[in-house]
Amino acid sequence: MGKVIKNKEIRLQIREDLYEKADLGVLIPEAAIVGIRKISGLTQDAFAERIGVSVATLKAIEQGRANPRVSTLEKILKISGFKLTVGTVSKA
Repeated sequence: MGKVIKNKEIRLQIREDLYEKADLGVLIPEAAIVGIRKISGLTQDAFAERIGVSVATLKAIEQGRANPRVSTLEKILKISGFKLTVGTVSKA
């Protein structure tokens, strides 16, 4: 079972870190999902139940061993107010 972060300031810092990494283009999906779960303050069990997947599936997603469906990603993102967007990537 995942660790629950109860301290609101720590959860806010995790959110800021996610935004910063996203802006820099260095945020990997599994780190984003772990961060969102931590921001939510839910255990892996509770988070998995909320998004409608098994705990084993959530663990696999968080470890980068499974690819969630778009509908699952949308549920994950909705929990913390993030939105799924798709854009183009350009080479510098």
